[in-house]
Amino acid sequence: MKLLLVRDYHGTDCTLGVLTAGAVILQTMECPWILDPDGGLCGMPFKSCVPAGDYALVPHNSPDHPKTFALFAPSLDIFDVPQHVPPGVMARSECLIHQGNYASNVEGCIAVGLHRARYASGSMVTNSIDALEMLLAAVPWMPGHTLTISNAP
Repeated sequence: MKLLLVRDYHGTDCTLGVLTAGAVILQTMECPWILDPDGGLCGMPFKSCVPAGDYALVPHNSPDHPKTFALFAPSLDIFDVPQHVPPGVMARSECLIHQGNYASNVEGCIAVGLHRARYASGSMVTNSIDALEMLLAAVPWMPGHTLTISNAP
């Protein structure tokens, strides 16, 4: 399946977008874009959203984030697991699509939600657990899926 994430808000507090996976449409919450001070293409590890581009989605399973997807795009220096980062390459790994409501919950990953909310303290996505369940129901947890991330004009 081909998924599409169109980012439509780029603030200093977060990045927001809309993720389409077949008939499922979800809201996304990410960290803001922060350049890697060491010059990497992938943005600052644990602090930045991933760069726009085309990714393979790799099934990922860990105690903190069971049954999620990791982004994989070697041309953007994004790898699914640390073991796949070539020696000497400035890269990021384990950039996941998982549950979370605030940019502080994602550490460079993508959180999904059903709705957006804006408060004086910042933005959030809501019902993240339900959103992740909807995503996994629409996108079988197996290799072969892709994600295109673009920035709205």
